[in-house]
Amino acid sequence: MTLAEAKKLCRAVGHSLQKTGYGDEYRYNYQNGSEATAGYTDDIEDAVGSSICTYLKDVGQDHIIHGLDLEGLIAWAKVNLLQPYLDWLRQPNGSLYMAPQGFNK
Repeated sequence: MTLAEAKKLCRAVGHSLQKTGYGDEYRYNYQNGSEATAGYTDDIEDAVGSSICTYLKDVGQDHIIHGLDLEGLIAWAKVNLLQPYLDWLRQPNGSLYMAPQGFNK
């Protein structure tokens, strides 16, 4: 999974994801979340999975988590969370809305 793809998945559930600069460490958190709610891991897929799990718990849908491994959870999120998010961003002409370069990094 690329960092760009991971960021899209996290953004679809209202989280942010950054590479910290300390080796392969990633920081995930709510958008504008405090340090108290941040999580850190050296596995990008774990960061995405944790963000998705947090989102599902927050919206009362954590029953979806049961029986899914990390790979299954990410696949579920791509279909059920990322695709609707991308559809929402889609402009009437079919192209995706792209924020100005440097916006919301």
